Amino acid sequence: MAKRLKQWDSDVGEAPSRWKSRGLLLALLIGLTLLASIIYAGPAFGTLAYRLMFDGGLALLWLASATGLGQFIARPLLKDLVSIPAALRFVTMAALGLGAMSLALLGLGLLGWLNALTAWGLVGIGLILGIVRIIRLDTPELRAALGRWFSESAGVDWLWLLLVPTFVVMLVGAMFPPGLLWSPDEPHGYDVVEYHLQVPREWYEAGRIIPLHHNAFSYFPFNVEMHYLLAMHLRGGPWAGMYLAQLMHGGFILLSILAVYGIARWSGGRLGAVIAAIAMGTAPWIGQLGAIAYDDGGLLLFGTLAIGWAMIGLRSGKLRTFLIAGIMGGLACGAKLTAVPEVVIPIFIVCVAIAVFTLLRRLPASRQTLSGAVIFGLLAVLLFAPWMGRNTAWSGNPVFPELATLFGRDHFSEVQVERWNRAHAAPPQERSLRGRLGAYWTQVLAGWQFGFIVIPLAILAGLSIRRTESHFLFSLLILLTIFWIFFTHLQGRFYALALPIAALLVAQFWQLETISRAGQAIRASTIAIVVIASLLSAVLLNGDLLSRLYSRELPLAPMLGAEDFTWLMPRAFDQVPADAPIILVGDARAFWYPIPMSRLRYRTIFDADTSNGRGLLDAWAGPPQDRRNAWLWIDPDELKRFARTYQPCPPVPPEVAAHERAYLVGPQSR
Repeated sequence: MAKRLKQWDSDVGEAPSRWKSRGLLLALLIGLTLLASIIYAGPAFGTLAYRLMFDGGLALLWLASATGLGQFIARPLLKDLVSIPAALRFVTMAALGLGAMSLALLGLGLLGWLNALTAWGLVGIGLILGIVRIIRLDTPELRAALGRWFSESAGVDWLWLLLVPTFVVMLVGAMFPPGLLWSPDEPHGYDVVEYHLQVPREWYEAGRIIPLHHNAFSYFPFNVEMHYLLAMHLRGGPWAGMYLAQLMHGGFILLSILAVYGIARWSGGRLGAVIAAIAMGTAPWIGQLGAIAYDDGGLLLFGTLAIGWAMIGLRSGKLRTFLIAGIMGGLACGAKLTAVPEVVIPIFIVCVAIAVFTLLRRLPASRQTLSGAVIFGLLAVLLFAPWMGRNTAWSGNPVFPELATLFGRDHFSEVQVERWNRAHAAPPQERSLRGRLGAYWTQVLAGWQFGFIVIPLAILAGLSIRRTESHFLFSLLILLTIFWIFFTHLQGRFYALALPIAALLVAQFWQLETISRAGQAIRASTIAIVVIASLLSAVLLNGDLLSRLYSRELPLAPMLGAEDFTWLMPRAFDQVPADAPIILVGDARAFWYPIPMSRLRYRTIFDADTSNGRGLLDAWAGPPQDRRNAWLWIDPDELKRFARTYQPCPPVPPEVAAHERAYLVGPQSR
């Protein structure tokens, strides 16, 4: 067994064989994913095939553009770093390009210069830079190297086929109209149609990036959502671009898996790197998130690379690697605010702690590590600064609506601030230590979406392996766990960053230079455990998707690829004159309504100001004088849910609560 493991772990490919080659593996990986996706689609296979060819082709073009732009930025950063694997180089270049595009789109949008012409121009610049780079390479030598790589025996790489079920779920799931898949379970898409796609939709219609006082989420950093806005400009509309946007998020997720492989490959053999990628990529959370236009993919991609490059810096002592880590950390904060306490602060703390520890032992590497930590922190702040600067100009608070009591609450009342803070804290029944630990057990350790095994294996590796990289990763996992348990609202999705950290810890079993027979047994057992857990996760994840596709109550398969959202609009809207405004009361899923924002008004629960005795209806719809000619679409069930779960919130008026379902009220009825 030890001899076989060593052979699998080798960098040298076996003798070329057409039937065992990497080329065949790649063809099978793509072919099986496409074939299974079309089979899953059933009667909607034609629409799915069209979407995959058209929107999928645009997604590949977008990724190629980002990589072309990123390789231009990365050239001085990656120069002379010869030990970096090709996979990690590629992901780093792609991530740098995606980050640069996000900030460029932010600048263009704030200036009001973002349109179809500038959007395609930005994509074109990346493509041109990539083409120029390819032309400058030694083409015959490159062609020969690629030929050798494709013809070599795949060996352990055959395990990549375990990711096919995840890819199928991501591909088919991305073809669902936003806000329908996985609902009402997590990760349901309410946030997608409330702000991940709705805010870019409003900026698209407005022709520029502006603060939306009816949607507090517009103040969030949008490094990922900027690409959704790009998709809308590339495709000529919010609903034309929504499937491209979901495929873009899937691209972020795929790059995150490849980042884990590349980082693990840097310090170990092929087998450990593949096991790490499989352990992360087959966790059901990855497939579910990859199908929805969320922002978690940006956190996973940039956060994983920040962790990986900081880990490389700890071993190599090269300050340039900490610089790359800092850039990725700042981009992660620009993707999701939780990256500040989940990525940047933990990496800085652990690097400083390692530097102090080595300084006490009088080791020369301590000064480089300490300097690297400082460089990391400064670069992270610098790359996060554009979003903080925008918010400061808009509200005076760089992270509004967070920390409103510290930096200012802008247009929020004290009631709104309290409601925001309560909504993002643990539920009352889980605020005790027992409740918090119970939530960790239920949602993480025993939760099927985390794949059952990767977190426990990571804990075993962290406790048993004495290595700087292992201590670094295990410390990050501990800090992330503490933050999730004690400082979040205990939703499993906000712990997703644990998956790449845990996968890299599992890879540590293959990164020991010498290992005992007991260690060899652990390695072999880990392979079997990961494969079995991957198959179990595939069954659960795909079974869940298929049950929703062909549910007896509401089969979703016929909806695949639908671009016309009028079927989601209530028939009662036929009564509304063509030029009359409509106000959504209790319903923040504005993306479902293809009505121009000049006529459509809505609020999120956090933008409903119920201070000074203002009733719930007036807080949502606005004062009577502002809605004199408007039609009200009132959803009593949603209002009851908000009044029950988002405190402080006044009760639903009796005349509204008396209705069993949503209803329309015209100006003449009030």
